[in-house]
Amino acid sequence: TQKRTRAMKNVKFHIFGVLMTLVASGLPRVVSRNVAYETGNRKMQAKSVSAGMVIALSISVITCIILYLFPTIFDKISGTTGTSDILKYLLPALIFSSIYAIFRGSMWGTQNFFVISFSEFFEQIIRIAFIFILFAIPMNISSGAKTGLSLTLSTVISSIFVTIMYFCLGNRLSSPSKKILPLLKTSTPITTVRTLSSAVSCIIALLIPARLMLFGF
Repeated sequence: TQKRTRAMKNVKFHIFGVLMTLVASGLPRVVSRNVAYETGNRKMQAKSVSAGMVIALSISVITCIILYLFPTIFDKISGTTGTSDILKYLLPALIFSSIYAIFRGSMWGTQNFFVISFSEFFEQIIRIAFIFILFAIPMNISSGAKTGLSLTLSTVISSIFVTIMYFCLGNRLSSPSKKILPLLKTSTPITTVRTLSSAVSCIIALLIPARLMLFGF
């Protein structure tokens, strides 16, 4: 039973990965392309970034609201109960990841590769640090919840870092008027394909353990 619970907790992170694909796959890629195409026109670059931010935040916030209102959705998908506490610690990472992904996409377009690489390295260091800290401190939450909390905290800090770097490099935000629909139209096919691919991996992660347990493993 304990092994099955641990496996199902891991499946929850697979499901979260599918949600991450919604905000961190197609949109940053298209924002990066638009920013690169509009080199020299800071105002149009700012409009593309702002439009991407509006779309990504809308998707992530709406998704979080739905899953907070109906937290047992993850339990029904994964086929287990009692592990929804992971959800409330993990979901905020979706919102901050959307901010991180859009600003990072923008910096890909402006070829600020050092900042991008350093931000990714910084995020991993912070995540490892929080893992050690949270597991060293006695807390009345599960290990899965601690892992989710460490991911959220590291994402918050890395998104703040990338936001600061974005503005320090002289970039700005602007009205996303007339950019939201074209950006949404261009990014939707990429996001859909990547989300379906991620969903298939998640389904496999559900089916294989279920079949193995059916035969006594």
